[in-house]
Amino acid sequence: MRHELGTAQNPVSEVRFTSTMNYYGYAMNAKKTVLFLITFTVLGVSGCGTRSQESVDKSGDAAQCRQQVLRLDGLVIDTSDCGYATGHWRVEVEPTLPGLALWRDAERIDTVVQLFTKTPTEEIAAILPALRSRGYIPDDDDCRFVPAEVRPMVRTIALFEIRPFGARLQRLQATPVDEVPDPPCGAMGWSTHGLRYFMTDLRRPDRVVYINEGQDGTQIDPRSIRWEQ
Repeated sequence: MRHELGTAQNPVSEVRFTSTMNYYGYAMNAKKTVLFLITFTVLGVSGCGTRSQESVDKSGDAAQCRQQVLRLDGLVIDTSDCGYATGHWRVEVEPTLPGLALWRDAERIDTVVQLFTKTPTEEIAAILPALRSRGYIPDDDDCRFVPAEVRPMVRTIALFEIRPFGARLQRLQATPVDEVPDPPCGAMGWSTHGLRYFMTDLRRPDRVVYINEGQDGTQIDPRSIRWEQ
């Protein structure tokens, strides 16, 4: 049996990120830069004209691609293996994570999918100690899970991201308007220049899936991710 994350009745467009949470934007006038609070109904995270490290550089000649399906502990993901002018971009299974990694030629670029475990009755926050101990997020309480709206999902699925609070949020707000801030909550946290989030599914309550779409894609099809039984 195949569990799809999307629905045929709700085709998904290339929406990078949406949120109804309060966050901060920047504005310029002739005399000074002012930081002000706005409420985003839809917030695009394509960044400030930069390419995130984990994204695929598709510049140059048209790619020669082949599709492949990868399996990881019951999780099924459609991926692309492509030759661009910038190199051979592909996704490989890494059982020790367990997860999937994006590669360019012989260079490992980044983790694009990773599985975490919890007890079926625990909330997603139960994996925070594991994220901190592995160095994926800072070892403090200023980075926490909040609900995320990425695209329409079936009712059994919930999406979350790790957002900054407290001192980390204050430092983010103080970033000069002409600078791209570093991800305030580490490699697996929310960023202004890349889409990273976590997924839970009531059909697999003992698993949490980290998904990294990058800024321009990471050779995975996130809408294809499904549990197979």
